[in-house]
Amino acid sequence: MKFDNKASHGKAGEFYFAYWICNYFGWPCRLLDIDVGIDAQIEIFDENDHSCGLFIGAQVKTNKTNNPDIQVKLNNLKYWSSIEDPIVLISITLADTPKIYWKLINDSNISSYIKRAESNKSSKILINFTEEDELTIFNKECFRNLIYMKQATYLDQLCLKFNNSCEELDNLFTVNGEIEVDPVSLNIDIMDLDRYLLHFESLFEKFDEVESLTESNGKLKALSVNYPEVQYRYNIAHSYISEFIGYVKDIDYGFEIKGQWCTSDTNKKLLRIFEDKYPRN
Repeated sequence: MKFDNKASHGKAGEFYFAYWICNYFGWPCRLLDIDVGIDAQIEIFDENDHSCGLFIGAQVKTNKTNNPDIQVKLNNLKYWSSIEDPIVLISITLADTPKIYWKLINDSNISSYIKRAESNKSSKILINFTEEDELTIFNKECFRNLIYMKQATYLDQLCLKFNNSCEELDNLFTVNGEIEVDPVSLNIDIMDLDRYLLHFESLFEKFDEVESLTESNGKLKALSVNYPEVQYRYNIAHSYISEFIGYVKDIDYGFEIKGQWCTSDTNKKLLRIFEDKYPRN
C-alpha cells in the first residue's frame, strides 16, 4: 500500500493549521471528514474564553514550495459565496519553515472572482498571497471580527446604493454645472415635482436601511469601506431637499404638494421636513 504524496502533504497542512489555531488562538478547530469546499471549522471565542456560538469555515491548500498562490475552481467560489459564515482560504507552504497565509474569500470580492473564473476556459483563477497575508497571533482579533464581515459587506452595498442615489440627486439639482435648488430656476412645474419627491423618499429609505443595520451592530461602521462617506452625503442631501421644499411652499402649487405628500405613509425624514416647512396652524 502507498500513501499518495499529494494527499500526505494535504493532510499535513490541515493538521498543522488545526494545531496552530488551537495552540495560538486557543480556539477549537475541527477538521471535517467530508470535504465539499471546506476542510475545517473554527469556533470563535470571546475575550473571556466563552464560545460566541459562531464559526469560520476554512479551505486549506498545501504545497511543498515557498509560493503561497493558489488556483481556485469556479464551483468552489460559487459554493463559498452561498455560505453566510465567513470562509477563509488558507495557503500553507511547507518548504523550509512552514508558513500559513490566509484571506477572507467570501467578502465583497467574491463576485469579481466568480466573473473572472467564468471568463477563463479553465474555470479557475489564481488567488495571490503576500507576506502581509501571513497568519500571526496578532490576527486573532481580526479573525474574531470576521464574523461581522458578511454584514459589513452587505452594509457596503447599502452605502453604495445610497451614495449613488445622492449622485442622482446632484444631477437633478445641477444646472450648468452648478447646484440649484430653486424649482423656478430648475424650470419645474407641478407635473415634474412627482419625480423629485419620489426620489427624495427613495433616498431617505436607503439611508434608513443603512442606519438600521449600523444600529444593530456598532462594529460594522469600522469594518465598512463605504460608510464614512454616507453621513456627510446625507447631510448635504438633506439640506438640498429641505431648501427645495422651502422654495416650493412659496410657489402657487405648494399647497397641492403638501396635500399629496404630508400623509401617514410618507417617509418619516421627508415628513419632518414638510412639517418644518409647512407648520400646522
